Amino acid sequence: MALSRGPWTLAAALGLASVALAAGQAGSEWTQFRGPGGLGTSGEKGLPTTWGPQEGIAWKAELPGGGASTPIIHGDRIFLTCFSGYAVPGEPKGELDALKRHVVCLSRRDGKLLWNKTVPAKMPEQPTIREHGYAANSVATDGERVYAFLGKSGVFAYDLDGKQF
Repeated sequence: MALSRGPWTLAAALGLASVALAAGQAGSEWTQFRGPGGLGTSGEKGLPTTWGPQEGIAWKAELPGGGASTPIIHGDRIFLTCFSGYAVPGEPKGELDALKRHVVCLSRRDGKLLWNKTVPAKMPEQPTIREHGYAANSVATDGERVYAFLGKSGVFAYDLDGKQF
């Protein structure tokens, strides 16, 4: 996953989770951190091994904020977390009570934002956090729901269309 300084973007062909996307492997699933079996490897053949600003990028999509979570793939959707409102690298620090975490769903085909669920941070929140920021945990899916741990705010579950459980 490649992030630029605000506005934040996801470059589809970067990172282990999205490498199968660049190869057009529509049946590929990457449903948790480090992919199938948690091994961090892919059995896909012919995947790109190099990429850059003009090489190996299928599309780019703006995100509502920064984050260090690994995107996951289920079917034709990509899910990830990010955060906004406070201590986003490259942006003014802001106020802690403005911190929000996001669970985002993008189209695997073109990067179109399908849904964005915003979760205000449960206070009191830590005013500083390690370099990974407030959205370091990756989501996971069982194929029916997407699960996200969002720090002190808790664990959230959404169906694949973004309805919260």
